[in-house]
Amino acid sequence: MASCETMAAEALAQVVKDAVDSNAELLDRIQGEIWTHPELKFEEQRAHDLLTEELRRVGFAITPSFVLPTAFKAEFISTKGSGTGPTVCFVAEYDALPELGHACGHNLIAEAGFGAALALKQALEVSNTLSGRVICMGTPAEEGGAGKALMMKGGAFSDIDVVLMVHPSAVNDIAPPFLAVGKVRVRFLGKASHAAGYPWAGVNALDAAVSAYSSISVLRQQMKPSWKIHGVITKGGTAANVIPDDTELYYYYRAPDNGELEQVRRRMEACFQGAALATGCAVDMDWQGGYEALLTNTILAETFRGHAEELGASFSERQKSSRMVFMASSDIGHVSQRIPTIQPTFEICCAPNHSKEFASAAGSVEAQGPTLIMTKALALTGLDILSNPDLLSEVVKHFRERTGNSP
Repeated sequence: MASCETMAAEALAQVVKDAVDSNAELLDRIQGEIWTHPELKFEEQRAHDLLTEELRRVGFAITPSFVLPTAFKAEFISTKGSGTGPTVCFVAEYDALPELGHACGHNLIAEAGFGAALALKQALEVSNTLSGRVICMGTPAEEGGAGKALMMKGGAFSDIDVVLMVHPSAVNDIAPPFLAVGKVRVRFLGKASHAAGYPWAGVNALDAAVSAYSSISVLRQQMKPSWKIHGVITKGGTAANVIPDDTELYYYYRAPDNGELEQVRRRMEACFQGAALATGCAVDMDWQGGYEALLTNTILAETFRGHAEELGASFSERQKSSRMVFMASSDIGHVSQRIPTIQPTFEICCAPNHSKEFASAAGSVEAQGPTLIMTKALALTGLDILSNPDLLSEVVKHFRERTGNSP
């Protein structure tokens, strides 16, 4: 016979699932509004206002423009039971891509974060014993703006025990390899001259750019599969009969951690220096900060997996290996290196992220089924954290072992 404690836990879990189901129409409307009106990084005022208005309406205390103008914090506190408890933070993203709109499905991330926070809030309201704090954190500018890193620097993630979010993709992956990423803008300076009349008087900056681009391409053959370099020539000259004296390239480079990222950086720098030496150009390299790698908390991830698979999702290695792996980078990496975090990906279609096809899928009716499953799994994971102190202790222990830090 099940114990009273087990029955109570099962009842609260059912409250969570019922809350998501009963608010499915609201969640669909919210994501649809965000999908229909895509906004670029740091410009997400409409999404900010929509989400804060709806979260306030369902009983959350709202801090609008939290650290950043289009960020927010929605908070609900329950002081039943012991009067204190853990803080569970669900992340909402809502920025879009230039020209492509929501081709990374951030409208669905907003839906899942909103829905999970609402469902866990309702469970806390029903319980006579659970205490804790539920936060829905609105985080702008994931697409190249490092919004979460800026928010963390401003103290937005202080006093939070766990951070939970999901990301739509073409594959279900409980611990996706979101890489550390850096950026570099490289400028070659030469000397202009008439390309036919006096070519010997010029120093060709385009030759330097092409040489650098070719060297990077050759370098890829010797790189680890987990190292990524991709870039463009952003400035190559203005007229065919003028030797270019000023050219520019822009690169992203990625690796599984900061140590390997530095190895990639040094090898790229050698390519740029070599191109300058070979052509007689001067070179200026502007190495820019990027995103840290995602550190998935295994204890949290396995807890989430259990709920998601019970609800019908599959995170098997076979399923993952048969489809493309979503190997990208995200500013959630900054958070994960400092607070126990998960960001599983979930399949909504077979097209790659950042494509027109994926944008269409993110706004489709078909995306709602898997999104609601992930929303429930997020909320149930949060419920476990609030109701099981031993689980939170395991999560923190695992985090300390991986990082050497205390969250």
